[in-house]
Amino acid sequence: MASPNYKHRAPQHVKKNRKRTRELDWQDTRVPAWVAWLSVLCLIALFAGVLALSTSDRTAKPMNINGDQLGPIGMTVEEYDGFAHEQLVAAQGTQERWALVSPPPDQPWDQQELSDLVRGLDARVSTFYFGPAASIPAAEPAAGHTRADVVERIFATAAAQDGVAPEQVRCDGLLVYATPEVLRELEPRVFAVEPAHPEAVYGLMGIRPVSAA
Repeated sequence: MASPNYKHRAPQHVKKNRKRTRELDWQDTRVPAWVAWLSVLCLIALFAGVLALSTSDRTAKPMNINGDQLGPIGMTVEEYDGFAHEQLVAAQGTQERWALVSPPPDQPWDQQELSDLVRGLDARVSTFYFGPAASIPAAEPAAGHTRADVVERIFATAAAQDGVAPEQVRCDGLLVYATPEVLRELEPRVFAVEPAHPEAVYGLMGIRPVSAA
């Protein structure tokens, strides 16, 4: 039986231990050591990525990093004809290289003429140029197809882009990849063949078709 004195006893308040409360709060909110280290590593990786991009050729320099240009840039069509021939004569060795193949400025190729030109050509036909600015890349024909099929498809694409019939489309140049010997054999059949430096990189060259001169 409880003592009468206990029933009438006044409640006692325990003084709050502020130091202990702060310790418990800190333990609840602190970040585990492995999380802190992971954050540091992520920051280091992010910094390294930013540094790499800042020194990349694709971000720190113009895309035309090699300075390679093909076509009548800064010259007349007549001057370009002689210049391209000189470049082709000077091309030595057996290393394949990119080259701009051009029709006469006033006689761009139609679909049939271009099909005849690339039939049996020992070169990779990479890009077709239409007018001074438009271009359409091309892949080598798949099994069961010919380059004539590729040309037909490219002309159909160009026609759809211009809203005309394929018969009305004219091609102002080709970018091919071949050896100097193959390029020299091709030269008599076209207006000009200008080879690039063997180390020139596809996509990093300035190209200007003869129609833009």
